[in-house]
Amino acid sequence: MSQIFGNGFIPSDGLNGTAAPWALPNAGSSGTFPAGSPAYAGYGSASTDAVRPAWFASNNDPAPLTDPGANSGISGILAQLASQVQQSIAKLSNALMGTPTASTPTTTGAPQSASSGAATFANVSLGSTGDPHLSVSGTEQNADGSTANVNSKFDSMVGHQDLFSTRDFGDGFHVSTSVTQPGANGITQNASATASMDGGRESVSMTNNGTISVTDHGQAVALTPGQSLTLSGGQQVSEAANGSVSISESNFGENLTTTFTSNGSGGVDVTAQGQNVTLRGDLITGGTTPVAQTPANVRQPFVNI
Repeated sequence: MSQIFGNGFIPSDGLNGTAAPWALPNAGSSGTFPAGSPAYAGYGSASTDAVRPAWFASNNDPAPLTDPGANSGISGILAQLASQVQQSIAKLSNALMGTPTASTPTTTGAPQSASSGAATFANVSLGSTGDPHLSVSGTEQNADGSTANVNSKFDSMVGHQDLFSTRDFGDGFHVSTSVTQPGANGITQNASATASMDGGRESVSMTNNGTISVTDHGQAVALTPGQSLTLSGGQQVSEAANGSVSISESNFGENLTTTFTSNGSGGVDVTAQGQNVTLRGDLITGGTTPVAQTPANVRQPFVNI
């Protein structure tokens, strides 16, 4: 019989105190225990007390099933995968933000921020009015902490999918315009203007006949002159007595108020006032004296909102 003690066992025939035949290597009619087996490790020459835990290893035990070199191989593969993920993230970031370039002066002598098609303003006035005349003026904050006065004005007879946009509020704020058919002299006006917010979950638009449309998560919202309301994204929308509609966004000292107005001559005028905001779009990168340069082959964000 075998007496079990802890995690080992002591063989005994229970009669004369001698070890059972099967416990001795190379002896016994029931067969031997091969060198390196748990039985041999427990009762071979390495054991002086004839008690070994079942998990105890000896020099005669076989090599472990796990190859230490395998761990380094797996670590290498994981390191390569992590490196590839980091590279992909960097490429995506560059595609969205553009690669910063050195500052360059405009034709007016104002220094440029490190350009990715965006500019940060301490204060700014934006406009797309009339036939239409586009403008940006205000104080730009440069990458080195200095400021510069900017004043960009140019004409454009086409619609703009990204007239101006910012990521400073929620999931973004983006203004787009469409234009009327050109007149006999080729002149157009803004046929409509639309502000899309929070990735398009909220929107405000105006057509050139003064019709205002407001949606909040796909639901139409009624708005009347003199009324102000708050959309789900926190934007304040109000209609003035003259029928214009304003959308205000604010966040930790950053603010932007955009106004659409039917100008009475077949167009929609777009104006905006902002403080401490970073802006992108055609207003920022267009004209002969652009406020910021657009890197080649970089698609501007919010185009498809």
